[in-house]
Amino acid sequence: MLMACDSQVDSLRPQLNVFCVLRTDDVRSLVLVGRTVSFDSGHYGMDDWNGLADASVLLTNGHDSIQFRRVPETTGYYVADSLATGAGRTYLLTVGCPNYNEVRGQTTVPAGFAVESCSIDTAADPDTSDSICVLTAAWSRSAGTARYQVIAAFLYGRPGTDTGLEYHGAETESLNTRLRARLRLSSHGDTLPLSLIRLRVDAIDPNYMDYLYMLRQYGQSHTTTEHLDGGLGVFGSICVAETTIYPTQPVLPATPGRLVRPTR
Repeated sequence: MLMACDSQVDSLRPQLNVFCVLRTDDVRSLVLVGRTVSFDSGHYGMDDWNGLADASVLLTNGHDSIQFRRVPETTGYYVADSLATGAGRTYLLTVGCPNYNEVRGQTTVPAGFAVESCSIDTAADPDTSDSICVLTAAWSRSAGTARYQVIAAFLYGRPGTDTGLEYHGAETESLNTRLRARLRLSSHGDTLPLSLIRLRVDAIDPNYMDYLYMLRQYGQSHTTTEHLDGGLGVFGSICVAETTIYPTQPVLPATPGRLVRPTR
């Protein structure tokens, strides 16, 4: 009976908890390394974060490798500067720490792609004072992705001012390269012209998409070992395509407007 208890306790010993998502639009990559605090703590939740300060973090891509350094005055945050994540490339992450099993993970960054078109219509909601924005966007296909996410930042006011900035996000169906979304804009649109939209499309690799799915289905306390060997967490990647779009004329509520790419 004692042997059975010891075996069960051993199977519940703390494990390394690793979180890293590489992005093609960011040369500063961050890896979070901590330890689990209970059997079902399989994510990097900040409320009960137990970071580790003595981990070694190595990222390799073929014959190239880079050693991450710990961020000063933090526990469990490791960073690599000037890391240009390449679309379509495969990366291997290795994380080690005394008294813990080594953790390994691999991700292939989705292939490069581009935003091809975007248009917007605005109208006044008859039941509220809000504006309704119908955003339509299309982009080329990215090989190796599991799903796309779209972030649109709306800037109100005259060019060169910071008057009114708001963000909207949407997620498409798997492998869908078109999005038509109805977004509720804030009261900025009642008095200020829409001066530009920054549109960003994220092509998400299967590792990170599976991780997000598990969190949505079971909550943040659910144990997840998404494509990692030796520990918990996730090692994934995102390929980013983005563009800045200007209205051909100021767009106010109930005034349809067509958006075009800026001329160079």
